[in-house]
Formats: sequence, C-alpha cells, structure tokens
Amino acid sequence: MILDRSDTGTALHDVLNENGLRIQADCIGNVASARSTADNGIVNVSGVAAGNIAFNNNDPDFDVNDFVSLVPPAVTGGGTLSFASAAGAVETFTYQVAFGTAQGDCVLSGTLLTS
Repeated sequence: MILDRSDTGTALHDVLNENGLRIQADCIGNVASARSTADNGIVNVSGVAAGNIAFNNNDPDFDVNDFVSLVPPAVTGGGTLSFASAAGAVETFTYQVAFGTAQGDCVLSGTLLTS
C-alpha cells in the first residue's frame, strides 16, 4: 500500500523509489509522476481523470530522468501504471490522486504489486 498526504506548498518528493522506478508527488504544482532511475525500461500509464476524461502516457524507452504524469496537472483522477525494468523487475501500481480533500491538500494512494 502507498499513501502520501501532503499540504499545499510541499515540494517535489519521492513516494516510492525501487527497481528503477520513482513515484513522485508535488503539492506546489499539484503533480504526481513516475520517473525512471535506470535506462531502457518500459512504462505505460492509463486512467480516467475528473470529468470522465481518459488519458494514456507511455514510453517504450524509459531512460534515466524520463517521466510520465500519473494524471493531468491539478486534476483528480486514477489509473494504472505498468513498468518493466531492463533488469527484469515488473511493477504495477493502481492508484488515485486527489486534491483539496478532507484527507489532505494532495493525496496519492494505491496498491503496488512487484514481481
């Protein structure tokens, strides 16, 4: 389980960092993203944002410091991230991102499966 609750003004920070994948949150710009820490990974993010707007971000050559957004900036939504590292690790993150809630100004929560 992953749960990150941040107050407005909280700068970019790591929520998870393992197997070549870094999940980050930023409550200044209201952004949640995934960033690579190793070369030659593969990543796909798909989900639905507020207003029932579907989104999809992918990178078949996910190299160091490449990133994909988990939701459009400052928009509540949820989805699934699938990541495969060149070293053979596979991560699947099912998540939701919400802003301005009773639980916190910026909330990123979900379930991570690693194999």
